[in-house]
Amino acid sequence: MAAASSYLLAPTPAHHSTTAFLWHPHPQRPTSINPMSVLLPPQLQTLPASLPVEGAVNIAVEDGIPIFRASQIVQQRIEALLDKQTDGSLSPEEVAELNRYEEIDDYLSFVNRTIRNLYINQPQSTGSNGPE
Repeated sequence: MAAASSYLLAPTPAHHSTTAFLWHPHPQRPTSINPMSVLLPPQLQTLPASLPVEGAVNIAVEDGIPIFRASQIVQQRIEALLDKQTDGSLSPEEVAELNRYEEIDDYLSFVNRTIRNLYINQPQSTGSNGPE
């Protein structure tokens, strides 16, 4: 699979094709927050049964901003599903599972963008209370 950037596994616009996922940010989504509007996170209907209860998400700090990413275990499961999708051997249950992982990715991407935009758009302080 392609090398990871600082973003999660993100669906391409043709997310139901056999090459459903690439590593990239969501360029079609807004990158700044209008303080006058309220952004709502994507709605999650259910979680995949294979999603571990603990350790599903890792947190990394990049430029003083926390970034939430799927854990290695979750990424490996997604890659296995994508391999099966490429082979054309995904069961209907696995298609649904892959779709649920896509919803989780959308949710984490929203959280990451919101946090990043809040950090970027905050007034810069000259005191020592800034990020370390």
